[in-house]
Amino acid sequence: MTPRLNSNGILLSDDKLLARLQEAGLEWIILQFDGFNADNSRRFRGADLIAHKLKLVDKLGRRGFKLHFAVMLERRSNLEEIHEILNYAAQKPHVLRVSFYPRSLVGRTEEQDRSTNLADVMDALDRGSGGVARREDFFAQRRLWNFLFRLTRHPLFRTRVCITPIVLVRTRDSYVPLNRLLRPSIYLKHPELIARLARLPFLMGFDRGRFGRDFLLVNVEKFYDTHTFLHHEALNCHHVYLTEQGYVPFCWHNSLTRLAAG
Repeated sequence: MTPRLNSNGILLSDDKLLARLQEAGLEWIILQFDGFNADNSRRFRGADLIAHKLKLVDKLGRRGFKLHFAVMLERRSNLEEIHEILNYAAQKPHVLRVSFYPRSLVGRTEEQDRSTNLADVMDALDRGSGGVARREDFFAQRRLWNFLFRLTRHPLFRTRVCITPIVLVRTRDSYVPLNRLLRPSIYLKHPELIARLARLPFLMGFDRGRFGRDFLLVNVEKFYDTHTFLHHEALNCHHVYLTEQGYVPFCWHNSLTRLAAG
């Protein structure tokens, strides 16, 4: 297992705390990062944390932490910031993963009109990036993942109903989807990508983060809610919470345990 600390970042400005965490062996921090709009930050997190988090991202990088951005997405709020968030993450070599969480009907509120779907995310990225990443890239990588799973049986490539992955390759000033490396024409525009090919095998150990600034791993994770809960899939989750009751799968905890406790 690879431990990660999930944080809004407020207490992580404390150098003594960071030193204690590193002495304990922590390498990964999942940082809540919902974009660059102060109003959204106040609405989602209760305060304008934008400037604090931007400084913290650089501080954690200097200290050697690997960062994983956790981005809640909501229609009529920050959905159109997807490309801007990815572009920012691609320029930070220690930000190795970004997970987008389209808003489900679970948690503090159940506003139907703000529920967000996978299709909304794909379309917003298509629009916002101007074609740098398109809806078709998600499906192309899903087909590639299915092929690699049949070939290797590596759990990294196993299809999950709730997760849609896409790997981005960092360029000098942005990114390109991994599947486009199969098109020879891409190297005329981005000759630096040729060197990235030799680093592809390092993705097999993605939890160790040894692929450096070559790749940015992105997931769109649509949480189950109580209306769409799939028992078998939820128990087979690759994310777990450590609780007083032991290890609890991610969506099981979010949809059932917290609901019962609330």
